[in-house]
Amino acid sequence: MNRLGIAIRVRHITLLCTLFFGDPAWGAADPTDSFQPNFTETLSYDDNLFRLTHNANPTLVANTGQRWDIINRIAAGLKIEYPWGRQSLAVDGNLGYQTYANHSYLDNLNGFVNGKWKWQLGSDWDGLMSYGYQRAIGGFTNTGFFGKDMISNHTALFDINYWFHPSWRINGQYLWLDSQHSADQRQFLDLVANTGSGGIYYQSTAFKDSYVGLRYRHSDGFQPHRQIDFLTLIDNSYTDDEVVLDSLWKPTGKSQLQGNIGWLRRTQPDFPQRNFQGPTWRLDYLWTPTHLTQIEFATYRQLRSFQDLTASYILVDGISLTPGWSATEKISLHARLAWELWSYQGNPSTVFGVKTREDNFWTEQVVASYQFARNAEASLTYQAAQRTSNYPHQNFQDNMVFASLGLKF
Repeated sequence: MNRLGIAIRVRHITLLCTLFFGDPAWGAADPTDSFQPNFTETLSYDDNLFRLTHNANPTLVANTGQRWDIINRIAAGLKIEYPWGRQSLAVDGNLGYQTYANHSYLDNLNGFVNGKWKWQLGSDWDGLMSYGYQRAIGGFTNTGFFGKDMISNHTALFDINYWFHPSWRINGQYLWLDSQHSADQRQFLDLVANTGSGGIYYQSTAFKDSYVGLRYRHSDGFQPHRQIDFLTLIDNSYTDDEVVLDSLWKPTGKSQLQGNIGWLRRTQPDFPQRNFQGPTWRLDYLWTPTHLTQIEFATYRQLRSFQDLTASYILVDGISLTPGWSATEKISLHARLAWELWSYQGNPSTVFGVKTREDNFWTEQVVASYQFARNAEASLTYQAAQRTSNYPHQNFQDNMVFASLGLKF
């Protein structure tokens, strides 16, 4: 997209804003509608698209002459909800096209679709069945790959509860994931995972919606395309076993504490050196002092997937603070401050004497939203990110600006 194209796009969004502020000719969205089409357009600026170090030459490193880009995404979606007695069916989908001003080879078609069936049988049995598909372009933060890689994720979920007492239930769950990469250079990351879990939960009658439960989770991850390590092939398939304590506590109408604390053991048959055993958690505290303000604090430790010669996963420790303020019925402001420590663990036996890589991430974000009609909203977002690492050539800074318009019919 050349500068003329960018100018036309900006004038197009300006025209949409002008139309929105006038009396709308379209039908306004009814919140109770079970059939709700929607439209969104998001224009964003990224000053370091490939997350390069400050002294990296984009022509040499990423085979392009520009670090920055202007990205535009236009999408149409549909949300359908159909209550049927004790059952509820819902379908939610979105199809979009994304273009890049400086890197047109990254232009792509993306979107998602989710189908859910909330079911109930008598007064003792209920649950959820769902299927989802998502297609999106892969990011560039840690890949070292600057081409177009479309990631397709298929997921299926079966969740069942048996209430043997008004306050007690037994829960069982099965989750299937099939993740595929379109780029040949990234297909060693393809993953098929089967996860089953079971637990027992107590639902409080004294505190509305509060619960506590204990569950066991087992997961088998299989990667059909093995990673190449010099002249050998690495099988990064894994098995997870985890015991988790889940809880949601709402002591008052103004605060709630939700989270889980567990003990995770990951084993990789081909490389015992990549095994992991230790605590994981996520705790979220939400405080709503007034009907116009809220503050959310979160702390977490989790494993994230990562594959190279020195690590097969990342152990992430993080904290975040997210305040929000509804200035009026139509205007709201939100901010988010976050810090994460990434520890690249799981060294294979073929690599010795390599120190563990550790990265520090800082992210700041500010979002302003304006709902100028019942069915229309505009938002403006600024986000800054910075990474420092004990490995050379891994530091970067990035600034992004998003302008978005949304319609619901």
